Amino acid sequence: MSRIAIASMLLSASMPVAATDPCDLHFVPVPNGYNFTATPKAMDRPPELEESSIGAIHFTRLQIFDASDPAENYRIYRWANKFHTLTREQVIKQEILFSSGDEFDPRILDESERLLRARKYIYDTDIHPVRTCNGVTDIEVITRDVWSFTPDLSFTRSGGENEYRLSLKESNLFGTGNEAMTSFRHQDNRDSLVFSYKDPNVRGSRMVFRSNVTDSDDGSRIAVSLALPFYALNTRRSWSFETEQFDRIDTQYFRDEDISEVQHEASLLDARYGISGGLINGITRRYIIGYRFEDHDYSPGPDLPPPSEFPRDRRLSYPYLNYESIEDNFITSLNLDQIHRTEDLHLGRKLVARIGYSATDESRLILAGRLRNTLLYRPKILLQHRVDWNGFWNFDRSEAEELLIQYGIRYYREQTKHRMFFSSFKFTYSKNLSAEKQVLIGGNNGLRGYPNRYQAGDRSYLFTIEERMYSDHHFFNLLRFGWAIFFDIGRAWFPDRDNGPNSGSLANIGFGIRLAPTKSNIGQVIHLDLAMPLNKHDDVDDVQFLITIKDTF
Repeated sequence: MSRIAIASMLLSASMPVAATDPCDLHFVPVPNGYNFTATPKAMDRPPELEESSIGAIHFTRLQIFDASDPAENYRIYRWANKFHTLTREQVIKQEILFSSGDEFDPRILDESERLLRARKYIYDTDIHPVRTCNGVTDIEVITRDVWSFTPDLSFTRSGGENEYRLSLKESNLFGTGNEAMTSFRHQDNRDSLVFSYKDPNVRGSRMVFRSNVTDSDDGSRIAVSLALPFYALNTRRSWSFETEQFDRIDTQYFRDEDISEVQHEASLLDARYGISGGLINGITRRYIIGYRFEDHDYSPGPDLPPPSEFPRDRRLSYPYLNYESIEDNFITSLNLDQIHRTEDLHLGRKLVARIGYSATDESRLILAGRLRNTLLYRPKILLQHRVDWNGFWNFDRSEAEELLIQYGIRYYREQTKHRMFFSSFKFTYSKNLSAEKQVLIGGNNGLRGYPNRYQAGDRSYLFTIEERMYSDHHFFNLLRFGWAIFFDIGRAWFPDRDNGPNSGSLANIGFGIRLAPTKSNIGQVIHLDLAMPLNKHDDVDDVQFLITIKDTF
C-alpha cells in the first residue's frame, strides 16, 4: 500500500464523500495516537510523484503521551506533557534534507527519517506525501517526542562488581535539540564528576559542537570539538577540529584483581577536511586529509607496582589520508536489537580506511579502519560481519606496535513475529600493546557467568547464542518487555605464557529479562541477567547476577 493511499484513507475519514479531486483535499494532521510501527516504512509510490515537486511541508509534532488513549490519560502523564517543551518546528525543519520547491525524491524522504530517528529526543518519525495536485506534492513530517529531562539513577552489576551513575540530563534543552548533562559516576574503581554539553546543529548550520569536562579521583579530562560532518549521503564537504587532554590511572588486571598501574597523561589534537562527489550510482565516496598530534607520557602510579613491561612514552605528529565508501542500501525493521521500535539497518558495504606517517620520535606508519558488510539478507534472515584494525608499524624497531584487529559476525533468524534466534562470534588479536591496554574477557563484556576482566591475553574469542522473545506487553505504556535464554563461551589468553588456573575456554548458560523505555532514554535496553558458569574455579561464584544498560537487546 502506498503512502498516498494511506494518507488518502486518513483524510477520507474527515472529508465529505464528494471531495474526490485531490486538489480539493485539505490537510488534516494525524491524531496524537498515530502508530508508527503499523505503517510500513518502505512503500511503493505512484510514478507520478517522481515527476512532481514538493509543495507545502506540514510538521505534526506529537506529545509524549496520548491523552485520547485511556491507558495514557492519567494526571501524571498529562502533567508530563504540560511540563515538557515540545521540539521546536524549526529544529525539525533544519534536520530534514528537503524543502518546498525541491524535486520529490523518495530516497531523500527516507534518509530524512533516519536522521530524525538518530536524535535521542525523537521516539520515531514518519514522512509521507499527503496530497498531489497539478504536479505539486505536499508532505507531512510526523515526529513524537520523548521525555528529555531525566534525573537518572543508573545501577549496573556484572561480574560481582557494582557500578552506578547519578545524573541530571536534558537531551532536548528548551525544545532546541541541545543536550546538557551533569553526572557522578562510579566505574572501574574510579569516581568521576562529569559535565557535558552538545549542540547537534549549531544555529541550523549542520555544525556539531561538543564539550566534556571530567574530574576524577585519579585525574581529569577536558575535550572540545567543533565539526561539520558528512551528515547525508549527498553531503559534499566536511571538516572538524577536536582537542583533548587527560590524566588518569590505567590499571592492569588478572583474574579481576588489580595487579599493577601506570599514571597516563596525554594531549590530543585532530583537524581534518573532507570532500565528496556525493551519491553516484548508489555509492558515496569521501576523501579526507587531516593532521593529528598525540603526546603520551607514562609514570609509576601511586598505589600499585608498575607492570613488568613499562610503556614507553610516545609522541605522534602526522598528516593522514582517510577514504570512506558507503553503499546506499538501507531498510527498516522491528524486533531485532530493539523491542517494538523502528530500527534503521544498513545492508550495504561501508569502508573507512586511514593511512598516515609520523617521524616525531620514531618513524611509524599508522594504519586504521573498519569494513562492514551484509553477507546474507532474506525476509527472515540477516547475516552481517565487520572487521576493525588499528596500529602502527615502527620502522626503527621493525615491529608492529599497538596493533589491534577485531572480527565480528552476527546472525539473526526470525522464527515468529515475537521470537528470534541470534548468534554472534567475535575474535580479537593484538600485538605489542602498551602495558595500560589489555585484551580482557569476563562478565562486563560478554562472558556473563564470570567476574569482570576474568581472563587476560593478547587474543580472545567470544561465541554467543540467544533465543529471544519480544513481547507486545507495554507496562504502564512506559516499558516494552522481552526475555532471552543464552549460552556464552569464550577465552582470552597468551599462547606462549602460563595463563594460570581456569585458563581454558569458559562457558555459561543463563536467562535474562529485557526492558526498553518508550518515553525516555530511547534506544537503551535494560538487561537483567542470571548466568551460571559451566566450568569454574573456586574464585567464581555459582551464579552471577548482572544489571546492565546497553543499546541492543
